[in-house]
Amino acid sequence: MRPDKQLKQWIFAARIFGKGLTWHDYLKITRYIFLKRILQKNIPVSAVFAITYRCQCNCVHCSVGAYKSKPDEELTTREIKNAINALSKLWIFKITFFGGEPLLREDLFELLNYAGSLRMRVSIDTNGLALTPEVVKKLKLAKIANVNISLDSPDPDIHDKLRGVPGCFERAISGIKLCVAAGIPCLVSTYASKRAIANGDMKKLISLSRSLGASGVKILLPIISGKWLGSMEEKLSLQEEEEVRKLLDPLFVYIEDALSMLRNSSKRCSSLDKNFFYISPFGDIQLCPAVPLSFGNIRHHDLSSIVKKMWAHPTSNIKCEGCLINNKVFRDRYFSKITEKNNLPISAYEA
Repeated sequence: MRPDKQLKQWIFAARIFGKGLTWHDYLKITRYIFLKRILQKNIPVSAVFAITYRCQCNCVHCSVGAYKSKPDEELTTREIKNAINALSKLWIFKITFFGGEPLLREDLFELLNYAGSLRMRVSIDTNGLALTPEVVKKLKLAKIANVNISLDSPDPDIHDKLRGVPGCFERAISGIKLCVAAGIPCLVSTYASKRAIANGDMKKLISLSRSLGASGVKILLPIISGKWLGSMEEKLSLQEEEEVRKLLDPLFVYIEDALSMLRNSSKRCSSLDKNFFYISPFGDIQLCPAVPLSFGNIRHHDLSSIVKKMWAHPTSNIKCEGCLINNKVFRDRYFSKITEKNNLPISAYEA
């Protein structure tokens, strides 16, 4: 990578993810770099924590759409706090609250403040529907690290149709503006559909995000999971992936995740690199939300021991570029078992 591009990427990462770093954050980062890069240890730096699968939307492309919502079985506030404690003991730098729609949890701000009390950085992924001025103010007071707001298209009608909610586009745009006005780093999260690549909507969406004052754009390549589990036709060709890469900007647009961006290996999976793991709303530990395999449940076993077993499992060591759920080796091994199951995830040890 050219030195000037690498410098720009570090500037971008510092501007978005480095805002408000404390000495304790720097200590965690230093520890991670030493153990991960120098000693080659499997050390997680973040966790994606889905605290509900409830959602106002019904997205055609939802990567968790194959999971049942089951509100009565969600982790309680106390159980989530216990999990946050366990994450803190692992020196986790950042938690991303995920869903479903995390803002539907009435205890979200209690959880944000609790994680903050343990000196952990927290972000949320949201569809924007619940981002009122009052909610954004509370996010600011909770010292949210960043907010990721989903936009599927620069066209309001297309976005609303894909999300299944009239007015969803305008609410997402309003949410972006509110976060920008409050000084909260705000990323637009989108996915590179074949349609958006072919008709130029990807480029238009990036321009729209700039005009709104968003901090950047995170592009996800299509994940053949959830509602798309059997839709291999949605997977991009190499030529389409190359068209997406032409849109990248080291100061504004990146693919998948920040660590991949900084390593200039955007197709690598951070979960397979053992940088992060996923906790479901019911306590299942998974590699990521898109891969419906459970390696254990925190209601029954210690989180740290589950993660160690998960990363020693053969599935976690499949040689793969991009998302594991799109990988032929993985799908040949697990696809029939996953599609036979009425209640996902399935156990990684029974598959």
